[in-house]
Amino acid sequence: QVSPALERAAARGSRGLRRVVLDLSSVSMMSGMGLGLCVELQKRARGHGAELVVVGLNSHLRDLFRVMRIDRLCTMVVSRRALDQGR
Repeated sequence: QVSPALERAAARGSRGLRRVVLDLSSVSMMSGMGLGLCVELQKRARGHGAELVVVGLNSHLRDLFRVMRIDRLCTMVVSRRALDQGR
């Protein structure tokens, strides 16, 4: 359940929710349903004033996100380490 988790996270943050990190580093393939869930997560994050950051996409998923134009809806970061370093 994505929405209740976002609600709880937004309630805990004193300044609100700034970003939602989706770590896909252990995902090798994704169905259309998975892509739809990513889009839904982005919409819900935006509804809370946050950005969706997708971390750890392999080359196949990165290409898929670009072809489906999901890369325009979120920030894609190579790794969790790069995210922590502000890249």
